[in-house]
Amino acid sequence: MTVESDPKDSDPKDSQSRDGGGKSGPIMKLQLDVIGTYEAVVAARGKMLAWLELGGATEQAVSEMALVITEICNNAVEHGSATLEEPMRLTAGLQNGILNLEVIELSGDSVDPISQALLESFGEPSLDDERGRGLFLIRIYVDELQIETTDNNKLRIVIKKKVAP
Repeated sequence: MTVESDPKDSDPKDSQSRDGGGKSGPIMKLQLDVIGTYEAVVAARGKMLAWLELGGATEQAVSEMALVITEICNNAVEHGSATLEEPMRLTAGLQNGILNLEVIELSGDSVDPISQALLESFGEPSLDDERGRGLFLIRIYVDELQIETTDNNKLRIVIKKKVAP
């Protein structure tokens, strides 16, 4: 796990910018490499949520992000894009109450069929299906969601959400 904060900024909740203009506060950063087990997902979710709380996220935002992180990471574990040898990487930045979260698979040579379905899935889930509601739920709880492939053909999910006033 890597946690960073600009050393010039002593308080991650401070809204003053480095140049004193008040437009841009300090940036908190967190990076987690998560292996493909449900236990690792639970641990990563706990670290991410504690980090959000440290950054001043509201209780509601922390609860919503718990669901979002669980859905994204569990899908990676269940469908095999995160393994013991090749984890997924969560990279988060928090500035002025805005969370930018990137989840990228580090395994495999190409986008698998499940990941391809994610790329193409932007409708409402069928109420008759037992599965397939995760992406729909994620969209409800975030402000922006992008699902794309990287230059080296890996799945990349980018989320933006206002988590603090």
